[in-house]
Amino acid sequence: MILCGLELLYVKIATRKPRNTRGYKEGMEKEGLEESSVDSNSINILSSPEHLLTLYTEVSSNAKYVVERIWANARFFSTATSALLAVTVASIASIETAGMQAMKNPAITALLCLLPAMVVAMSMIGVCNLRREYKRFLDWVTVIDKLQEKLGLYKRTQFRKYTHDKYLLPERFAESSVQSARQFVENALQRRGSLYYYFRLLHIIYAGLGLVAVIVIVLRSTLP
Repeated sequence: MILCGLELLYVKIATRKPRNTRGYKEGMEKEGLEESSVDSNSINILSSPEHLLTLYTEVSSNAKYVVERIWANARFFSTATSALLAVTVASIASIETAGMQAMKNPAITALLCLLPAMVVAMSMIGVCNLRREYKRFLDWVTVIDKLQEKLGLYKRTQFRKYTHDKYLLPERFAESSVQSARQFVENALQRRGSLYYYFRLLHIIYAGLGLVAVIVIVLRSTLP
């Protein structure tokens, strides 16, 4: 998905004509080339600050969209799983007040087991879905990080007000070092304190409560 997005952005930016047409044509004449003889897709966008900045804007916009999707999915699965768990507890409580005879009905027992089973299934689906979306976001973060370095945002500089700062970006970003994007993504997925970490922890608890509810329902239905 990330590679397809970058290829589309590459084609979009590489085929865009420069704003300064006159300077572009003069440069072509100096090189002794015709404009039509140059393959637009062969342009190296990493060597053009203008193309780099455009690509950086596009990639940042895509990353923002992925973040919005992550929060939307987290809210949906958390709300749905919490609601199913609440309905499960309320159903068990209502059956308990109705008497043990109601638990002997196979249809009621199956229905009661279905609710916590849905809690477990929704929790597992939610964790897998958020992991996929969060990994996609981290992939875009690595692309943004590389573009920031190409744009020179990690070069040392001086400031009149922030005299102790050496970089335009936070120092922890500029001085951090990872050997590959894959390593960065794997480390981020395992890091504590992220949205994915707490979401996974919450839904592991939800899944555990769902399994406990199934066991309780089955045991109550088998009691004399």
